[in-house]
Amino acid sequence: SGMTIKFFPLFFQNEVKLSPVGVNLISVVYPLLVAGMALVCQRLSLQLGRVVVYVGFQWTGSFLLAAMQLHLLRRNPYALVGVYLVRGTFSSAPIALVESVMMDFVPKR
Repeated sequence: SGMTIKFFPLFFQNEVKLSPVGVNLISVVYPLLVAGMALVCQRLSLQLGRVVVYVGFQWTGSFLLAAMQLHLLRRNPYALVGVYLVRGTFSSAPIALVESVMMDFVPKR
């Protein structure tokens, strides 16, 4: 993840006014969603191809990042948290796919 993503818990606490329990709940749910979506990515890649799935998921993650800005303007914390979780899931889940593609092209020594 990029550096800005690492500061979202502070943003949720200070700007969105989520409770510490809510912020920690996000931190617990996030990796579980990523793990589940990684399985979906793997199964999709068997049908569509690894690169196609990776690019599609990254584009979706980028679109959802833009959507977060729209929800930020409305100050709807539940929608903002939901979009954050889905965006992170789509951006982080296909990492294993791109790593496997890279390893296919790295010479074995």
